[in-house]
Amino acid sequence: MDTPRIKQTSSRIFGPSKDRFGIAPSHRSMRSAFTLIELLVVVSIISLLVSILLPALKKARYMAGSVVCLSHMRQQGLAFYSYVTDNKDVLPRGRDIQGGYKCGWHQVLPPYLNNDPGVWRCSNAQLEKSTGNHYSSNPAVMREIDSAAYASGVDNNIYSAIGRFSEVVMMFDGAQSQGGDTAADSGKNIENGAAWGRTYNPASSDNDQPVDIKSNSDDSSGHQKLRWREIGGFGPDPATAVINLLYADGHAQSKRYGEFVWKELRPDARK
Repeated sequence: MDTPRIKQTSSRIFGPSKDRFGIAPSHRSMRSAFTLIELLVVVSIISLLVSILLPALKKARYMAGSVVCLSHMRQQGLAFYSYVTDNKDVLPRGRDIQGGYKCGWHQVLPPYLNNDPGVWRCSNAQLEKSTGNHYSSNPAVMREIDSAAYASGVDNNIYSAIGRFSEVVMMFDGAQSQGGDTAADSGKNIENGAAWGRTYNPASSDNDQPVDIKSNSDDSSGHQKLRWREIGGFGPDPATAVINLLYADGHAQSKRYGEFVWKELRPDARK
């Protein structure tokens, strides 16, 4: 008669069996379940984190691409220096129509860089990047030479005539053509009313004015222009306008809208 009472007492003392974590089976099933509210809170937190992190990751990707682009430009600067050393201070043509496309920078510089096509491509170019060239020359330094220009006595510029070597731009990010993926060899019509740019005049009132963004797009019509693409910019928005530039002294630099001014496109002279 005493046995049932002993078992009942034992059950009250020790309680139901527990797993190795000390949780009874019924309690474990209750603890492992999420309520709908808890799930919604988790999803909301994840969505918030994604919305915060994605723009930062995108910006980081463009910044990494810009670093690669600047490295390419520095290599181009070395190629220019080697070329003018070998050619008695004479720069290549921006675009060589008169000579049958044999003496433009795009034809004569690659051998100085082991004919590596990647040096002429920008990681942040918006269109197909497997072919083509993504940089354009400053037309005031290296302009297009056709038969009419040649007949009038206009030809290759002299490197030493540039002057202000650390301030004058030789190459820049160029707009690509939708019909292909390449930029114009020479950036014609950057300055309004001066197809091939201007020389520096200290008295010019716009010397320190920001260079125009213009449409800032890649297109098939009139794509001979600057392309402010280094943080993913597209369209005339100053907030996203960053461009990479190669200067005559060989250094390369990224500049935002407002930092890049007209005098940087104007050499001291053209000879």
